[in-house]
Amino acid sequence: MSFRCSTLDLASTSPSWATTPTSSLLLGVCAACPGEVLVTGELDLSGWDQFMSVATAGRYPEMVIDLAGCTFMDGRGYDCLVAARQVIEGQGRSLTITGQTGQPARLWKLIGDLERPPVTPA
Repeated sequence: MSFRCSTLDLASTSPSWATTPTSSLLLGVCAACPGEVLVTGELDLSGWDQFMSVATAGRYPEMVIDLAGCTFMDGRGYDCLVAARQVIEGQGRSLTITGQTGQPARLWKLIGDLERPPVTPA
């Protein structure tokens, strides 16, 4: 599965986009694709609050987090994904993570399967 919204504009400044001045993280949520979040930039501790508020918002039965635009993820960024999974699954919903490439994919492989949310191959 990949990010299904073909109308998402990364340069958009609409309210569906959130930015944090202290990080280089940009999260996209498209109104046409509820339950899907596109992560762009760096996923680390500095974006924790922003990531959690966007990734766990709503009550969509299936959440998708697309890491295709994620250029860097450290252990705390991985912890963000695990924490989001725990919240989402604790509400009886499902989470799929897709699109991991580059450095985030290498980290994913190093950490292994421990606490890993379900993943769809990129």
